Amino acid sequence: MSLAIHSIATEILSLSELGLPAGIFEILEGKTGIIFITGERNSGKSNTVRSILEHINLTQSKHIFTLEHPIEYYFETKKSLFSQCELYADVASYQV
Repeated sequence: MSLAIHSIATEILSLSELGLPAGIFEILEGKTGIIFITGERNSGKSNTVRSILEHINLTQSKHIFTLEHPIEYYFETKKSLFSQCELYADVASYQV
């Protein structure tokens, strides 16, 4: 038997507070596309994704769909509507 515990902060830092480059704002205003967030374990990927989604939620009226394993943070609807699905709980499988 094993257990993995991951601490999740409740505060969402802004993109500026994370120190992301100003160009990220232009990318997030695009109408189409996909953004990949990659990096080593514990490098801040989850915080970056949360900050990006919260920025969109605060500034744009969108329908945001997430597929997560597991869902780490539930977003409140502000300007955007969220549909958060958990892999293997809400969706049976995912093939790359």
